[in-house]
Amino acid sequence: DDDDDDDDDESSVTKRLNQLEKIFLIVFNLGEPNEALYTTSSRHADIPRNDFLSFVSMQDAIKASVLISDQTNLMPVVESVSVDVVMFLCSRSGFGVELVEVGEIWTPPSVVIEDEEALSEDNGSIDGEKEDDNNELAISSADLEKYLADGGSFREEIREQFCAMEEEEEEEEEEEEEE
Repeated sequence: DDDDDDDDDESSVTKRLNQLEKIFLIVFNLGEPNEALYTTSSRHADIPRNDFLSFVSMQDAIKASVLISDQTNLMPVVESVSVDVVMFLCSRSGFGVELVEVGEIWTPPSVVIEDEEALSEDNGSIDGEKEDDNNELAISSADLEKYLADGGSFREEIREQFCAMEEEEEEEEEEEEEE
């Protein structure tokens, strides 16, 4: 059953993330107020899903960033981050993780949707000039890494939230299947 495979994929990603300390992300405008992570979108059991694209290998992430650059005419960089950072971002944004294993071939989707507002230099979400009720997560990966550096119970809380979020998604998919 394909839907069971999706559930297995989810739990295997979580298990795999728990085995890793660091992963590599594709980042646009690193260190700038308009810093943005590359994400992918898909549908599982007719439920839309957004994922942070992440790589186990820096070399594979660099190859992907070149492909993305060719497609978008933007030059992203590869950033190494703690798995805890990605779990934190997922728990706060509702996104999942697309994890590309070492040597796995990844190609960008044929349709790319650029979030022009997120990439614009004057989006104002950090400097306070433009307030927004969207409660956007506006923190650089470096600042987030520093925030999580103390470890302790906060890390466990993030891991628990990430796992709970995935369980909720699985329950929603099961309810959708029953209808």
